[in-house]
Amino acid sequence: DSLRLNIDATNASDSEWFEDFGLGPEGTSISFLDRIASLTYLGERWRAILRAQNLQVIDDTIDPTQRPYTILPQLAVTGAWPEQPLGLTFGVDMEVGNFQHNFDRAPCELATGWRLDVAPEIRMPLRGRGIYLEPAASFRYTGYKLSESDTEDDSLSRSAPIYSVDGGMVFERLWGSKQQRLQTLEPRIMYLYVPYRDQSELPNFDTSLADLNLVQLFRTNRYVGADRLGDANQLSFGLTSRLLDADTGEEFLSATVGQ
Repeated sequence: DSLRLNIDATNASDSEWFEDFGLGPEGTSISFLDRIASLTYLGERWRAILRAQNLQVIDDTIDPTQRPYTILPQLAVTGAWPEQPLGLTFGVDMEVGNFQHNFDRAPCELATGWRLDVAPEIRMPLRGRGIYLEPAASFRYTGYKLSESDTEDDSLSRSAPIYSVDGGMVFERLWGSKQQRLQTLEPRIMYLYVPYRDQSELPNFDTSLADLNLVQLFRTNRYVGADRLGDANQLSFGLTSRLLDADTGEEFLSATVGQ
């Protein structure tokens, strides 16, 4: 009951298949085909994923140094322990993976090797009726053991603390001719501090800036992936309003503005 197996195996023998038969701009401009196998364990406190991933390159014009890495293997583990003494919550995220390329190249062009990423954290959720405040502190360490790179040192690392205070309120009112709707007003504010670290020597296996969206407003890292950690000394503010069915809680409309 705790195990999940997922296999997504795709292969195209003709690189122009999607140009000939794909539907719409998205269907005809596919550059990569994802091939992944993962085994997931779901426990009461732990979640572990063992994964292997390779992407078939459909667009042969993409420069080899811009193609995604093959990850074989990768192990990601997440643990959470809520409701500890003093109301604290403990958690940890860990990931180790081997990043390789499946094409011949000169050794100095692009780094390959192992990456270890560990991020323990502690939170103190303070909650009342319609209000919450959650200070948090974590420490993120990312280390590399490179087999090929253009740097003199094949063992690189980066570490930094992350501090945040997240708080918000929820106001509600009945609305409509029969008071059948519930409207909320939810202000939220978060302070984030991450010190600067020089990461110019670190490889970039799978990390990029995230797309602009509402989730980004309250994330502790503006990057997606472990290779880069964004420094920050900032205050984020957002205001959300929802329109719900007063009886069932079904959401009809949600709108958020923030900076």
